[in-house]
Amino acid sequence: MIDRQNIVKRCFKCVVALVAFLVLAQPLKAQDHDHIGGGNDGPRVRTEWGIGVGASYTMLETNTAFVDLKPRFGLGGQLHMGLLFGNNFALEAEIHYSSGSVIASLPGVDLSRKIKTATVDFPVMLSLRMLDNIIQVDAGVLFAVMSRAEYTYNSEVMFFGPMYPTFNLTFGAGVRLSRHFVLEAHYIYPLGETTNQFIAKENTFTSRASRITAGLTLTF
Repeated sequence: MIDRQNIVKRCFKCVVALVAFLVLAQPLKAQDHDHIGGGNDGPRVRTEWGIGVGASYTMLETNTAFVDLKPRFGLGGQLHMGLLFGNNFALEAEIHYSSGSVIASLPGVDLSRKIKTATVDFPVMLSLRMLDNIIQVDAGVLFAVMSRAEYTYNSEVMFFGPMYPTFNLTFGAGVRLSRHFVLEAHYIYPLGETTNQFIAKENTFTSRASRITAGLTLTF
């Protein structure tokens, strides 16, 4: 059996190590381009930071017809960290927090509940910057280190289970609107399923959730 908690801890340690590496790389911004030709293009290795807001939409597939799930749009924010190599490549890490909801109902029964979700994601991506940094294309892995979903039934808080698996792939593209603003969109593909439960133990089922996200990031 996979030790999910241990996997999450390892993913978190990897992201912390990457963030620490980006912080320690900050002095590299002071290096110039002289050692490869004396150009004026600025430092070849530099850091990039940012903060942003965004929205997401989840597409759900289940292995049962006893529960009907209708997702809604979610909102969230993120912190962005990047290590830029020259003008065309970057290693990016982000911390995403998002909250949203899903409407769960039992077909044929007049019973539905709003399931509130909260998620913390750590995407780690490689980025290709093109056309003088106006267009960028990203791809990488996304670790959902926290995915909580709960609802109220008979005045009690019930746990729906995780909405997203730990391991996901992410692909996206962005356009720089100005020197400091980037508009991005990503598709997140799950590499596993989650086990969920609604109302009663016999209503246990598995689901697969992919996402589309879009947001605006202020970089500096």
